[in-house]
Amino acid sequence: GGRPGRHCAQSGPSRSSGYHPTERTRQSADNIPAHGPSARTLREPWHQEHAQAFNAAITTLGGAPQNSPDPALVKVVNAAVPGLTSPAPVVALALELEQTAAETYVANVAALHDANAKKTTASIMGVEAQHAAVLRAVKALLQANSPQLVTLAPGNVANLPAAAGSVGFPAAFFPTNQARPATEGARS
Repeated sequence: GGRPGRHCAQSGPSRSSGYHPTERTRQSADNIPAHGPSARTLREPWHQEHAQAFNAAITTLGGAPQNSPDPALVKVVNAAVPGLTSPAPVVALALELEQTAAETYVANVAALHDANAKKTTASIMGVEAQHAAVLRAVKALLQANSPQLVTLAPGNVANLPAAAGSVGFPAAFFPTNQARPATEGARS
């Protein structure tokens, strides 16, 4: 369960268990050290809003809400926690989760039959892709040993390297090689 493609795919909503499990996985990231904005991103209220929107869509279709994180992704987060000792690995984990979420939505949205489920998934897919793009830019700045440029301060744009405008969007088409399988997820 737990995949957007399962909301109303082939066999209907009875096979569904909710929304993309990275929403709940990111909400359960309280054990991640607070190293800058990427750690806060994992706990932002929009992940709760995404979870609520997906659960509303699935229950409308007769499926069961998903209230637990995806066990496979919990393992990824738990394995990463000991290494989260500075901003760079926190950003890398946040990027992995956001990229995985966005790719999963891209890979599975076509399997949805319900217009509201498609709309919900597509609207959240765009937000996750934006998060991934920002995190790629932050990661590049950290790798360039320029953490002082990771700021929203007015006038900072003039200090950014030229690549800052394109590093967040490395491909013309959104990949799906990190998409989670439609059969994965956690039931409540």
